[in-house]
Amino acid sequence: MAALDGTLVDAVVPVDQQTRYRGRGKGECYQNEIGICDFDMIFTFVWAGWEGIAHDSKVLKEVAFDLTLNFHSLHQVYKYYLCDASYTNTRGFMAPYRNTRYWLADFRRNRALNKEERFNHAHAQLRNIIERAYGVF
Repeated sequence: MAALDGTLVDAVVPVDQQTRYRGRGKGECYQNEIGICDFDMIFTFVWAGWEGIAHDSKVLKEVAFDLTLNFHSLHQVYKYYLCDASYTNTRGFMAPYRNTRYWLADFRRNRALNKEERFNHAHAQLRNIIERAYGVF
């Protein structure tokens, strides 16, 4: 099992290409990155390059269908990827229950009440590794 998530990183691009990389607001340039890390906070897969701002699942679909990136060979190592609710809960990708408490801060004062909340709490604790890895990065 590993954790998967996407993030935005600042991009420095030539003036003639900046339109494709512009985000919202002040018009800074970004590129999407998708990463997978193990529970030792080691990135085992990183792909960066999608211009501008895009939904995480759209970037994952692009990565998964590009055979040159060898993304599918990771399934021999990891059977499941813990991912956040922006990804589809499908074979090999384990997302939390929607419309149910999820974030760790939500559980500080009140313990999980039902099986969905218990699952989401455990999921958040485990998936937090990718957030920490990006923070170190």
